Amino acid sequence: MNPSDSSQRGVFIDAFSDAATGYAGARPIYPEALFEALAQAAPTRSLAWDCGTGNGQAAVGLAARFDAVVATDASAEQISQVTVHTRIRYGVATAEESGLSTGSVSLISVAQAAHWFDLPRFYAEARRVAAPDAVIALYGYDWFYLTPVLDALTERWLLQPISSYWSPNNRVLWDGYRTIEFPFEEIERLRLAIHLSWTLDEMFAYYLTWSSVRRKIAAEGETFLVAARAEFERSWGDPGNPRHAIMPLHVRWGRVT
Repeated sequence: MNPSDSSQRGVFIDAFSDAATGYAGARPIYPEALFEALAQAAPTRSLAWDCGTGNGQAAVGLAARFDAVVATDASAEQISQVTVHTRIRYGVATAEESGLSTGSVSLISVAQAAHWFDLPRFYAEARRVAAPDAVIALYGYDWFYLTPVLDALTERWLLQPISSYWSPNNRVLWDGYRTIEFPFEEIERLRLAIHLSWTLDEMFAYYLTWSSVRRKIAAEGETFLVAARAEFERSWGDPGNPRHAIMPLHVRWGRVT
């Protein structure tokens, strides 16, 4: 299924508003190297658009490098949880109708959100707002990796129980946005990862931000979570002892020509 299939009927796919507060606190932070690469590729650093900003994590990273950032999300609940910054102007708007001026944006940033968009309409909007030689970047992450033993537990106790609850849209992200149309002049692939230091509570807090987990809880209750937590406690050691986790980043980016 193409992620635009539902949106083409005019439906905003809102998978995160009901967990906006938890999402803001538990989602990982993108590496500075990503934002530096985006800023260096942009033709100017006057204005960046962070589209589908969620709680503004990527927008804050961009604000350190751009004079101004417009950060939009279709979810008012997500916008209510943003990190306030003097260079960021937040607003509730869809990816397909940003409200930005034509030809005004040097960078179009989409963090962990493009698979929910009506892509043809979003691409049309991106072309409209893009300044000459503007950069567009779609990026995100999926699984995390800890140790071989803990990774096996992740597969058995965290991923398998929710496999039937994923939206087809998520598969576009898992494929690194390589299976979708991308009608722009592509830039050489970036190879980056997020590095995290997680306690067991922090890992489960992140897990609970997944839309598929919330769907399973709503349908079947929390028994699977109790069982998963028990299995991880046997192999983790002290639950308060941080473990190093790695999340490879998927980045597909190019120039709007």
